[in-house]
Amino acid sequence: MLVQAAFTTSSTQAEERHADVPGLSSDLALLQSENIVYSASKRLEAVNTTPLAVSIITSDRIDALPARYVPQLFRLLPGVDVIQITRTEFTVGIRGFANGSNFRPRDVLVLVDGRTIYDDFSGNIEWEILDFFPQDVSKIEVIRGGGSAIHGANAARGVINIMTRPPQALSPVESDTTVASQSAFRQRLATGFAVGPYTLEFSGGFDQADLWNRFEGMTLEDPQGERTWRLHAVAARPLAGGAELRAGGGINQGQLLQHTTSGSLADNHQTTGHLQLEYEHPALSVRSFWNSRKVSKFQVDSGDFISDKSEDLYDLEVVHRSAHLGWSQLSVGGDVRQSVVKASDLAVDQTSQFSGGVFADEQFNVTDQFLVRLAGRLDYHEETNWQFSPRAGLTYQFLPEHTLRASISLGYRTPTISNTFFDFPLGPSFRLVGNPDLKSEESLWYELGYLWQSESNLTLGLDGYYVISENLIRSTFQPPTTFTFINDPEDTTGGGGELWGEYRPRPWLHVIANYSYARFRRGSEDVDLTAPHKANAGILINLPQRMTGAVTVHFVGPTSSPFTFGGAPQATTDVDSYVLVNTSIGYHLTPAVNVRIDAFNVTNNRHREIPPVGEELPFELSAMLQVRM
Repeated sequence: MLVQAAFTTSSTQAEERHADVPGLSSDLALLQSENIVYSASKRLEAVNTTPLAVSIITSDRIDALPARYVPQLFRLLPGVDVIQITRTEFTVGIRGFANGSNFRPRDVLVLVDGRTIYDDFSGNIEWEILDFFPQDVSKIEVIRGGGSAIHGANAARGVINIMTRPPQALSPVESDTTVASQSAFRQRLATGFAVGPYTLEFSGGFDQADLWNRFEGMTLEDPQGERTWRLHAVAARPLAGGAELRAGGGINQGQLLQHTTSGSLADNHQTTGHLQLEYEHPALSVRSFWNSRKVSKFQVDSGDFISDKSEDLYDLEVVHRSAHLGWSQLSVGGDVRQSVVKASDLAVDQTSQFSGGVFADEQFNVTDQFLVRLAGRLDYHEETNWQFSPRAGLTYQFLPEHTLRASISLGYRTPTISNTFFDFPLGPSFRLVGNPDLKSEESLWYELGYLWQSESNLTLGLDGYYVISENLIRSTFQPPTTFTFINDPEDTTGGGGELWGEYRPRPWLHVIANYSYARFRRGSEDVDLTAPHKANAGILINLPQRMTGAVTVHFVGPTSSPFTFGGAPQATTDVDSYVLVNTSIGYHLTPAVNVRIDAFNVTNNRHREIPPVGEELPFELSAMLQVRM
């Protein structure tokens, strides 16, 4: 992958150094860099050249953070909403948006090693069914704002790209054993090694945890929130010309207590897996994958069967990158995708959807300090037909340490298969029925940003935005007995921004602080789609072979929940503000053995993050024994 020309000599040197490297997924130096991003244009570029708001999490931060689940890694990021529903269940949004009838934002695209884990049936991101643990993550890139010009459907408000650790980043033997208060246990095992020209990795383990507390008026047949097995594997071989061939796969199998999009709790017995094949070259990427999921849903109190479904997703993507005489960089590509769903709660026994798209992103270096970005993507979706998503951006370095950026972009999400074909009973008297005439949601973004990167390892940023969203999909009641989905006739508008800073006074010490503000209106009425005020702060310590540690503080201001329970309208629920304090300390007994203590919600600020569903979050203590040989 070609690294884009940047504003400084050091970035140009980085471009020359990595000109023959296959890509971000296998180069350890790039994976550890907080100044190189791939997801903004599907080519490597310096963060200060992109006109978008970008956050990056590298493995040294992951090692220090007290995170049992991947979504907890996002809590320190500005403009990212992390809502914990139960001990094991999370929802993640970007720049504060939740549909009035759904507490799971469906407009953020999540990728794992370039493979989408967005559920075409429900629109959910189900973090519990990942086939890896936080210790397997090497880097995370988060794009705030519309990402459809590059990534297409369902990137209406942002993109999260998670990159797992390559084989060369793993030790020959890795073991992580975790026990937590109130009945939780996890065992992770991993290995990375070379056999001739091949590098191989295997990671996985067992995870189980009881729920923290019981739900009012409900008797659970089984109190365990999760009981799953996971396996993740990759084999890679270098090829001539700086290319690499990779094959991988993974599986998550077991039992999960999860909330449906209507808010009811279900006992899901599921098997989720994938196979992936990739060819990576500095100028060309070819990626294909197959995602598969089978779920049987049961009542949590009686164990009675409710429904089952199977999903298969087939995807092929090609991306080409080139540079032209030092004055422009270009990415072009496209993909085709086929989704097939069989479900007992559809109006048809089986349905399939075809989609595909092509995109181009070009950066023009007008001067050494002034860059212009033009991008666009044309998509075809079997249900909603054609969609064009443009983006234009400017980046201007007016002083060596100071950069201004601006962009206009359009993001969108398509109706889910359940939005279109659902036919499911809601109790004895009502039904939820899909609407095949739904249009895609669209969000038009206007963004301004400022970035200061000082030579003293201090980085400050200010990102502001205004967004207009139309055709939002919501549920509605059609008397006498039917609930269905419609496109909202009123636009939802909003704006806000993020003020953030990061400081590294020492290579092993990382200080982080940020504040986010957001406010929205539906038509002429103010609506709380997220807490208007949020703030995060953290001190992270990472001394290799000695100790790691972190103290993080998260403030979420008061808001009101727009949630609609069980398809029936309810009064808006007030959500109180809360402060969440988490800590972690790890110490190496020997170079190969580390012990670690994590404390979640240290002050025991008991609260529900999304009433009226979910658990009350209490204090929790966990201990981990790590072995690396």
